[in-house]
Amino acid sequence: MILHTNASNCAILFLRSQMLLVGKNPLPTELFYLEEYLIAQIENVSSKEILLNINKYLDLFLADGVIHFKKLFATTKEQWDITCAIGEHFGFLPNLTLKEEMRPPFYCVENEDHKNTFNRHLSGPTNISRKKSIFIEWHMENIHQDNPQIAASWNMIKFKCDPSSGTTGFVNMAKIFSIIPEEWISFLKKIKIKSTTHTDNTGTILFLDDHSSGTERPIIQKHYKTNVPVVRMGFYPNENLLSSVDGLDPSEEDIFLFKQIEGYISEEVLNNSDIQHWISWDEGDLVLVDLFTMAHAVRGGFSLGERIFSRVWCYQQEPFN
Repeated sequence: MILHTNASNCAILFLRSQMLLVGKNPLPTELFYLEEYLIAQIENVSSKEILLNINKYLDLFLADGVIHFKKLFATTKEQWDITCAIGEHFGFLPNLTLKEEMRPPFYCVENEDHKNTFNRHLSGPTNISRKKSIFIEWHMENIHQDNPQIAASWNMIKFKCDPSSGTTGFVNMAKIFSIIPEEWISFLKKIKIKSTTHTDNTGTILFLDDHSSGTERPIIQKHYKTNVPVVRMGFYPNENLLSSVDGLDPSEEDIFLFKQIEGYISEEVLNNSDIQHWISWDEGDLVLVDLFTMAHAVRGGFSLGERIFSRVWCYQQEPFN
């Protein structure tokens, strides 16, 4: 097994993982930037070894939000078993109670080729043929839903495009919380928001005309395992509606301040390369991602059918089909 970090960063990684387990903000803000938002990249390990030594990887998953197994070449059944093992330890589904059932909505896509996303871009101005263009926009997974996906495994079963294309970017929204000015934090802890959007079956973001029925939720939420505060919001303009402050309707001053903070956070996520981490894919790679914590996006530069993966979704509660 190889962790692609240097010695000092390994020490930081260990310290961070230990402190996250007890729910503490482990490192000063400047150190988060110095370590370049590391994500563990692991080579020379088999699916069997991962399953036999699953405890080795739990801290990494919590600390970084992403584990990238290079050229693992896991079968879809091995992918399912690894995901269930993680779910068993962290208390989400699927877990070992579903070990023998590779079923929807958890195991929902075996050959995801992004056809719907390609079709969505056909009518838009984006040049997705460029490697640096955004193919799937920055987002947190279905946060408008009452029971959104909180983790996933992505198994790249075919990758026949340029190695520098189709990269996936991540921003750790627990670390975003750590860089927000303290005077804004006190305000964010008092507010609740609603999503003004939902997604259709192509993944297109649709804006709702009626916001009265949307689910109200805190913008700052505690992580399901570590209790570390995480900023959970959308990044489209006007996607987040300030619905209450201390249980009361927001004032004009509240709305103005919220828009200021929302713009700051969105700018950091979308345009600050210092806090983004982009992974390059190979055929056979497996990624485990904590979707409760990680905002993510995908860059273009590939064609339909060149980049195909299988996906397992994870939920806190049994979802309905």
